[in-house]
Amino acid sequence: MPQKYIKKLAKKHNITIDKAEQYWDNAKKQAKKQNKEDNYAYITGIFKNMMNESFTFKEFFNNANE
Repeated sequence: MPQKYIKKLAKKHNITIDKAEQYWDNAKKQAKKQNKEDNYAYITGIFKNMMNESFTFKEFFNNANE
């Protein structure tokens, strides 16, 4: 789990870290249902959607290539 990133978004959106971690875990479960449990960019996209965090295509593309 990308702890620093989760903390950053939790603080930005004024929610607890525990709640943000629940969103991350839920994102991983959703990715697994799509057979993409190893795709970090996919999981991050789901997580950001759950956090109501917008992102650009460039950010998505850069995450996909890490």
